[in-house]
Amino acid sequence: MSQRRERRQAGLLMETRSAPRAAVMKSMKRWFPPAVIAIAVIGPAALRSWRGVTNVTWFEAQAYCGWLTKKFGRGRWLFSLPSEAEWEKAARGPDGFDFALSRSLSDGEVNLYNWKKNPGAEVTVVGAGASQTSYQPNRYGIYHLSGNVVEWTSSVARPFNRERPYVDAERNREDINEARVARGGSWYSASIALLYIAYRDSFQPEVSHHDLGFRIVARPLP
Repeated sequence: MSQRRERRQAGLLMETRSAPRAAVMKSMKRWFPPAVIAIAVIGPAALRSWRGVTNVTWFEAQAYCGWLTKKFGRGRWLFSLPSEAEWEKAARGPDGFDFALSRSLSDGEVNLYNWKKNPGAEVTVVGAGASQTSYQPNRYGIYHLSGNVVEWTSSVARPFNRERPYVDAERNREDINEARVARGGSWYSASIALLYIAYRDSFQPEVSHHDLGFRIVARPLP
């Protein structure tokens, strides 16, 4: 796999040769502790051309996280996909919203999201620069948790209920070859339901799509 191919598999596209190390370490300060969801669009001018990468399978996203840990973890950080529970906590924010920036998605709130039903939205994935000028993050500082790009999680797509409650340890093993949960909806979603934070989409791990990408968690190692 070429270095450029490895970089394209990131949740962010690294265009400049010198960007990865400095950019990754700087951006970590903006992430949500203790399991930190990487911000899809962040502040430094050097990063404003980055766009969320799509057409990525779950296996490719996992492989990139492993590469990132070896390359930049330095024995202090483990990079991975978020579990479904971590993703939802970050998406709901401190306000417990049902959508990333609001409790509902009325006609007056559509313009908060990069979604094709927003008449002012680009019908494509929005990158860092456009996100900062046209959209706003939630109160954890994270952009596009509803809309923009559907996001892989590490979790296996299994039902859970009162008799069989959600248990992270059973659902996030890499050696289980089952469909994986994806969350958040995208600019391309046909229905408002897909942008609802509680909505659980799922795909087989070998699937890729033009609106399916991922976000990264950074975990401090002991």
